[in-house]
Parts: sequence; C-alpha cells; structure tokens
Amino acid sequence: MKVPESGMPQEIYWESLFDVPLILDRLRIADSKGIVAELGCGYGTFTIPVARRTTENVHTFDIEPVMIERTQLRAAQAGLKNIHVELRDVLAHGFGLPGERRPGGRSCRCVRAGGRTKSGGPVPPLPADYL
Repeated sequence: MKVPESGMPQEIYWESLFDVPLILDRLRIADSKGIVAELGCGYGTFTIPVARRTTENVHTFDIEPVMIERTQLRAAQAGLKNIHVELRDVLAHGFGLPGERRPGGRSCRCVRAGGRTKSGGPVPPLPADYL
C-alpha cells in the first residue's frame, strides 16, 4: 500500500525545518528501553540523532529506495552500528518486529504500553479485546 510520492524537499531545507535535539529531548529518547522503530526514515534526519542517544537498536523503514540508501550512508559515515534500515511498506506489511500485534495501521499497535511514538506521547495500554 504505497502512498503517492511525498515530494520530499531538498535535504538541507528539510533538515532546517526541525529542532531535532529539542524534539528528542521532549520525547525522552535517551530514556528509551527496548528497540526503537521509525516509520519513514527519509534522509535520516531523526534516525541518526536517535541512534546516537540510545544503545538500543533503531529500526527504520521507508518505501523509497533512495531514502533507504541515504540513511544507510549517513549511518555508515557516523559509524553507527545500532541502525537497521529496511525497504518496507509498513502500512501493507507491518513493521515485522518482535511483539507486533498486527501488521499495518496505527503505529501504537506495535508499541508496548508506556512506550512512545515520535508523533505523540505515551502509548496507553490497549483494551484486551483489541488484540
């Protein structure tokens, strides 16, 4: 279920749009326990700084091969070994990570209770009948 081309702007402009350290501070990424999953790595704008802040594995996914290649290159240049980049349509096939309850859909489906999503705050426990 590939979404139409996003029309990503040039990398330098894209990265100027975010205060990545502030965003990661607010999400308390350094306090993360367990793997980190990122939907849409893009240029690695968040992937690289997240991987520097945690000793955990960072799994990142994108549907665009050029974004995968760029993120892999940046990870290699930074010497980061805890980044796992995968070309994958997460909406159609899920993240493929341990503990994922169902493929596709909202990211909270594979985030454990108390975990965090990049787009929001803590993930509440899912109702028993949801699983």
